[in-house]
Amino acid sequence: MGYNLYITRAKYWAENVNCYITAREWLEVVEKDPSLTLNTENGLYHTLWSGEENYWLDWFDGNIYTKYPDENLIKKMHEIAQDIGAQVHGEDDEVYISGQEPHYPENKPEIVITNPKKEKLMKVCDLLFIIVAVISYLSVEFSDNKSFDYRHIIIGICVLGLLTIFILERKK
Repeated sequence: MGYNLYITRAKYWAENVNCYITAREWLEVVEKDPSLTLNTENGLYHTLWSGEENYWLDWFDGNIYTKYPDENLIKKMHEIAQDIGAQVHGEDDEVYISGQEPHYPENKPEIVITNPKKEKLMKVCDLLFIIVAVISYLSVEFSDNKSFDYRHIIIGICVLGLLTIFILERKK
C-alpha cells in the first residue's frame, strides 16, 4: 500500500470513464520527453523519471500514477498534466498545483460505482435464491420422508449458480 497521486482528466480521478488518458497518449509523452524512460520490466507503461528508480510513473485504467512522490516529482507530474490537459490529484481527490500544498475540493461527492445492469442482475439472482430456498423447504416439508435433507438446498444452490452464469454469459 502507499499513497498514490494521479494525473487525470477527471474531476475525481476514480470517475474517469469519459475522460481517459489513453495508453497511446502516455507513450507519446514518454517518447518526446528525454527525462522519461520506459521500463517495461515492471509493466508495459512503467516509466522512470531522470533514470532514478525511486522516481517512477505508470499508466493504468486511464490515469497516470505514482506512489509517495516528493515535491520534485509532483512538479514533474504537474508539467506533464499541463501538456495533456489534465490535473494532478491525490487519492482523496485533492488537487496539486505545481508541487505546492494540495487544494481540497469542497462538497466532494461520495464515490459510488454502480452498474444498472449488474444491480438488476443481482436483484434477479436474489429472487432466484429465494425461490430455490422456498422450493427446497417445500420439497422437504411435503415429502414422505420428514427427515431434513440438505441435498435439496445444495441442488438448489447449484441450479442458482448455473442460472447466474447463464444470465451473465448472455449479457456479454
